[in-house]
Amino acid sequence: MTGILLLLTLPAGEVKDTSSVEVTAEGVAALGSSADIARDNAIKDALRKAVEQGVGAYIDSKTAVDNYELLYDKIYSHAQGYVASYTIVREKTDKDAGLYRVWIKARVKTGDIQNDLVAMGILVSEVGRPRLAIVVDNEDLAYTLEDYFQEQGFPLVDLSTVKKVLKADEVNLLMDGDKRTAQKVAALTGAEILITGRAEVISEMKKLPYTDEKKAIYTAKLRVKAVEALTGEVIAVSSLKRSLPFSEEEVIKLVGDSSAKELSSEIIKKWTLRKNVIHIVIKGATATKVGKIKNAIKENIRGVSEVLDRGMIEGYAILEVIAETNPQEVLDAIREKEKTLGIQVTAYEGQRIEAKAK
Repeated sequence: MTGILLLLTLPAGEVKDTSSVEVTAEGVAALGSSADIARDNAIKDALRKAVEQGVGAYIDSKTAVDNYELLYDKIYSHAQGYVASYTIVREKTDKDAGLYRVWIKARVKTGDIQNDLVAMGILVSEVGRPRLAIVVDNEDLAYTLEDYFQEQGFPLVDLSTVKKVLKADEVNLLMDGDKRTAQKVAALTGAEILITGRAEVISEMKKLPYTDEKKAIYTAKLRVKAVEALTGEVIAVSSLKRSLPFSEEEVIKLVGDSSAKELSSEIIKKWTLRKNVIHIVIKGATATKVGKIKNAIKENIRGVSEVLDRGMIEGYAILEVIAETNPQEVLDAIREKEKTLGIQVTAYEGQRIEAKAK
């Protein structure tokens, strides 16, 4: 029976991110009684520095310093495991400095680094902890997705909060990917990312190989997508089907966790690229007023390169501000120039500003 179970569960293994990048790094080690040992230590130092560069692609230097002990314990001390391959470009004995020096070219497994930074909670914090709302038509799978994202450090907007702002038919529209309904949820609940979709869990009695005995086989199907709520832009789609014998609970967890891992990876990638994108949700603005606010932001807020009108929903206008400076600097400038812009900031968090038109 063990062999049968192995064949059934093997296809459902974790999704591996095979992303990698080539870097160069120098490693050094003190010359001691053995040049060979010094060389080995210099190579280890070079590998660690190569991996540090891989980590630096995802987090800034301040975050790296603040979390150095955790990063060292979980990643840097296991540097060789994050390097797919390396070649020694140059090496020499520096007798004047008492050091052995090695220069390497290494292929660093950035996909693995990203996954582990997410698991450690560092990367979610680095990208601003975007708020998620999960709306799936299977309660058990929805809970599984929620548990996974909460463990990764994502703040969640409760489903009951989402349902309060929607009419009965709008919940189905949301699960089917309706853009305006997504924008409504974003404007009224503060959700920045929506994970929506449909699921099915079925069971059937099947005869197992090499025996006449029938057992219950549970199959879970899940198709979900992650959407940037205010714009309707699709970030990622996951469609999975898994089967297991004996346990409905286990197959639900398997499908839910695998799907969540796929979506989480793509969300992080997307949010890493949009560090300087700010959304302003303005209550009570007419179309004419929105145009004036948009122009005023471009003319008066330093570092703003573009302001996009993302539409109006339920009396809320949505502007997307693309800046060359960080969001905090944009927020500070907007608060200083509220009168000039014709708005009053009422709340802000991360990369979202709420305001009302004056």
